[in-house]
Amino acid sequence: MFSHDGATGLPTSIKLIDFQMMGRGHPAADICYFLHINTDRDFRREHLQGLLRDYFDVFSGYLGSDMEDFSFDQFEEEFQERRDIGLILGLLVRKLLLALFFSFF
Repeated sequence: MFSHDGATGLPTSIKLIDFQMMGRGHPAADICYFLHINTDRDFRREHLQGLLRDYFDVFSGYLGSDMEDFSFDQFEEEFQERRDIGLILGLLVRKLLLALFFSFF
């Protein structure tokens, strides 16, 4: 989805929405999957804490008082428990993408 400048008609921002695997799940598993699909190890080493904090802050902002009993430390712990899921799904998706890429050549 794009936002456009009213005067020029040029895109000013983009939001990616992926409904492919839509379903109910733990938010830590969701961000873990997203990060392993879209980033490499070096990027995660450098930016992981900030990305997790930003994700948690925005997510908890939407839920408001429903998040009072769930801290960032708990979220981070549950993220660490689900890292293997993100890694496995990331590897599977990358394998599929590479297979599709090389099937065109």
